[in-house]
Amino acid sequence: MNYLQHFCNDGFQLESGGFNLHDDLLPSLGATMNHTIKLRKHIVSPYDPRYRLWELFLIFLVLYSAWICPFEFAFLRYLPSKIFLVDNIVDSFFAIDTVLTFFVAFIDHKSYLLVDDPKRIAVRYLSTWFIFDACSTYPIQTISFSYNRHVLCLLGLRRIFGSIISGHGAQNFSQ
Repeated sequence: MNYLQHFCNDGFQLESGGFNLHDDLLPSLGATMNHTIKLRKHIVSPYDPRYRLWELFLIFLVLYSAWICPFEFAFLRYLPSKIFLVDNIVDSFFAIDTVLTFFVAFIDHKSYLLVDDPKRIAVRYLSTWFIFDACSTYPIQTISFSYNRHVLCLLGLRRIFGSIISGHGAQNFSQ
């Protein structure tokens, strides 16, 4: 019996305990968890299907912003009232997401456990992406009357680039 066959037949068994790595530690490919994760009251799991749907909706809003802001910058001197209204609605959804992020659990890098402590969630969010999210949700069009329109549209691009850089849809998994 060659070394490869011996390795495949014996697996990763330890001599003393009969420990098999692939049976005891790793789930089979495609396995799902049978239990639900119990979080504190008012804390949202980043794995919740409703939250995932919300993130998908936000991706569409970011795509809308990525399309409309350069269009506004290039072709519109003053915003028509319909686009102005839609932009404010989009900004309100981003504001809701900013508040919601204070209630979304995250994965701790050191322990790989889901953190559901509201204080730790708030400290983490305030020290990472909160300032960018807060600035990007400020309704730029409402203050555009006293500033140059081109400068304000470029400021509006920070929402797009902030979402791309932060991987906003995946930030709860990566941080």
